[in-house]
Parts: sequence; C-alpha cells; structure tokens
Amino acid sequence: MRHSRFVGITLAIILLGGMAGLLSHAPVSTADGLLPTFTPSPEPGDTSLPDDLIVFVANEDSAWTWYGEGKWDIYSIRADGSALTQITDTPEQEDWPVLSPDGTQIVFIVADPDALELTDIYVIDVDGSNRRALITDPGADIHPSWSPDGSQIAFGSDRDGEWGIYVADVASGETRKVIDLDQWVNFPSWSPDGTRLAFMTSVEGAYEVAVVAVDGGEWINVSNDLANDHGGLWSPDSQEVLFSSWRGDDLNLYVGSADGSGVRLLVSSDLPSGSAVWSPDGTRIVFSGYDDVHNYDLYTVNVDGSNLRPLVQADGWEIEPRWTADGSHILYYSDGAGEYAHQDLYIVPAEGGTPQRLTFFGGAMPGTGVQP
Repeated sequence: MRHSRFVGITLAIILLGGMAGLLSHAPVSTADGLLPTFTPSPEPGDTSLPDDLIVFVANEDSAWTWYGEGKWDIYSIRADGSALTQITDTPEQEDWPVLSPDGTQIVFIVADPDALELTDIYVIDVDGSNRRALITDPGADIHPSWSPDGSQIAFGSDRDGEWGIYVADVASGETRKVIDLDQWVNFPSWSPDGTRLAFMTSVEGAYEVAVVAVDGGEWINVSNDLANDHGGLWSPDSQEVLFSSWRGDDLNLYVGSADGSGVRLLVSSDLPSGSAVWSPDGTRIVFSGYDDVHNYDLYTVNVDGSNLRPLVQADGWEIEPRWTADGSHILYYSDGAGEYAHQDLYIVPAEGGTPQRLTFFGGAMPGTGVQP
C-alpha cells in the first residue's frame, strides 16, 4: 500500500462540530467575468471567520515526495488562521487524521517508514498528549472514521488476508468485524444517525458504493452500476449517499437512496465532478470540477440540481472542499498559482468572495475519503 503524496498539507480537513432533476450546462463563469483574487492570509484570529479546528498532515522536507519519503506529522490550525500547532513529531509516518466529534481527540494511522504496508491506528489528544495505540493487529488497518457519538471507530483492514470493515470501541479497544466480502472493501463512513456505514467495494471489477448496518448483515449496493463509482458521503438526514461515477462519458455527481431504492443524477455537465460534500443544513453541495483548460475549480449546487454556480475559479487546482460547521465558509486546498506540487489550505465565503490563504507549507496532496 504505497501512497502518492506531494509535500505539504495532506489528506484531511476535519471540522469541529461537523462539516459535515437533470442539469446540463456549458462551462460557467462569474457574473462579471472576473476571477477571485487571492489575499496572502487572514489576520490570525480574524473575527469575520469561523474558528473551526482543522487537522492535517504535512511534510516540509521537499517540494515533491511519495508518502513514506520525508517526514509526515500531524498539525492543526483554526479556520480564522490562528493557532497553527504541530501535534506530532516522530520518525514514524502519520496519515489520515480525523478529529473526534467533540473536538478533543484525533484518530490517525501510523506506518513504519520501512514497512508502509503495515499500518496501525492511533489516537491522540488535540494538545499532543495521551498518544496511544488503538489497533495494532498485523496487516493494514486504515481509513478510520469516528462514530457520531465518538465512542467507536470504523476502519478497513486486511488482517484476515481479505479486506473487511471493522468497528473498534475507543475506550476498550475491543474490535469486531462488521462485514467480510470476497472482494475489496474499504473507506467506511458513518451515517449521522449512527446506525449504518457507507463504504466502497468492488463488484465484477468495478468500484461500487454500498451501505451496511453497523451491527452487520446484508449489504446494499447503493450506486448499483458497473461503472467506477467513488465516495459515499452521507446526507445530514442519513437518507442519501453522495458519490461520483464514471457511468456515461464523464465523471458526474449522483445521489443514491441509502435503502437502495434509486439513484438520481445531480450534476451532468462537461465538468467532470468530484470531491463533493453536503452543506451542514443539507440544502447544497460543494464540489470540485475539472474544466477544459485542465484546472480544478469549485462550484456549489442545490441538492435538487438547481442553481449551479462557480465559487472559486483560478489558474490552478482548487480541490477537496469542506464546509465549516456553521455553513458560512468553505475550506479547500489550492496551489494558488497553478503549480500542482505547491498546495496549501484556503478559506472562502460560501456565498462567494475573496479566498484567503491559511497555511504556507508550500505544497500538498490531499487524499480522499475524509469525514465530512
């Protein structure tokens, strides 16, 4: 399991308190034809910005690197630009940090630099104290996801020689298997009501998005199409799952009923769409769209597919958007000047406006499957 990474912030924007028809259109632009300009940084503690806590991993050793090369540690920062803090400083490789629902702990994966395929799951307090191993079973234990009440963590593991979804009790470390399939299965995501898990699996050689009860049992193929489907982020009411799919000629956004009763197309366009996240109130979705000049820009759309509009358009890559807990702003990664290996964390008002830069690590490669 070798992860490609660029130096800098990577993998997760996790916010304290949660972020978490057919529509066809031509490429969109801002009403006045002008692109937002980028300001260097907000003043630390800017009262016009929310103060959500964000956790991420960063590598300052070089401008381009694989995961496992250089030194990857966990950091945190407030969405208002204040309190940048290095939380870990070890020779091990640390990745996939996820903030607990109450904002007091971080779960993350740890790999020995000499054996990246063997990963364990650790928990640490946000102030860097009380670091402890939660899962140390031989094999790959990856992609941890907190339950809504913070008492359990779901994760993927190949500990039995085949991939399965497991749940661990945070207090005791006791672990149980939720689902074991003959095919690949991973990226578990809890429903907000805590009763089900969405996950990705492989069916007849194609990726699918599925749902299973936390207690186990029969799983439901939500995406249910022999195309490559990715994602599995829950709606705030736990009734639907958002995913992207290559069915047809483009990568577009779909919403599937969690009970498997149907799938609806959300965005159909010449903008391949991904990295999509529900707004906290469930009325809108922000996503990253790839335009015809090879840039990723940010867009928002209503959950019924209406009111598709650009949020950030710039010369470069704007990716991995996440809502702040109050829904007022959107955090995302950007290379700012069109240099893909030099990404950092930015924030922009959800209704549009001037993006502001929060970090200056000089490079990033965010991953997928982060918790909303």
